[in-house]
Amino acid sequence: MIWIVLIMAALVVRFQYPRLKRNGQKKELAVSACLLAAGVTLNMLYSFRVELPDPLDWLTVIYKPMSRAVLSMLN
Repeated sequence: MIWIVLIMAALVVRFQYPRLKRNGQKKELAVSACLLAAGVTLNMLYSFRVELPDPLDWLTVIYKPMSRAVLSMLN
């Protein structure tokens, strides 16, 4: 699984990035590189069974104090 992800990322870099660079699309190249790096990193962490936080956990951390404040005002 890890090798497949690395090979696919290498193929994207090999064929996609020279075209973007040649056409002067620097912003698109930067965004594409960041997204590819994030995707490969997350996939590698998932493959090594690293505990990744759920996006819902972040929302809970943000909204929990607000919900407590609203509930205390209602009681």
